[in-house]
Amino acid sequence: MVKAVFFDKDGVLSPMIGNHGAWNMKEVLFFDGAKQAIRQIQDLGYKTFMVTNQPDPEVTDAFHFDMMQLYKTYFGFDDVISARVRNSNYYKPSTGMVDFFVETYKIDRSKSFFIGDRWRDVVCGYNAGVKTIWVKDGLFDEYECPKEYNHIKPDYEAENVYRACSLIWSLNKK
Repeated sequence: MVKAVFFDKDGVLSPMIGNHGAWNMKEVLFFDGAKQAIRQIQDLGYKTFMVTNQPDPEVTDAFHFDMMQLYKTYFGFDDVISARVRNSNYYKPSTGMVDFFVETYKIDRSKSFFIGDRWRDVVCGYNAGVKTIWVKDGLFDEYECPKEYNHIKPDYEAENVYRACSLIWSLNKK
């Protein structure tokens, strides 16, 4: 079985543009240190995946395809996937995207992590059976979620993706 780290995109790998992700290539930016942090995780033998909700109607299919390929190439992800339709089986907090990769790549959930900056990411990771790391991205410095998910809390917290990956690194050294 393989261990993996699942990464959310906006607020984890890239800054938010207002209250949304990039709507064109000029808006695609990456956080400092994110690429190096992911490389460290890959060096530990983790498969890495980006799983992101991308429902914005302002995002064209052509831009969406190019953006997903850019993230896969830039970060060296094993694979990337997005949910473009709200409330689908793939739209977080549903676990469809994680479950797809778990089945496709034979991933051991008990040795895997989900790094995200919203309650949807934490709930998705929790329900998918992986450890969760909540990134405080500046927009949300307090972990808040709808009442039906109040019992679900992140396993760990980090200030940014670099610190989240450093946490995984330190847990592997124990």
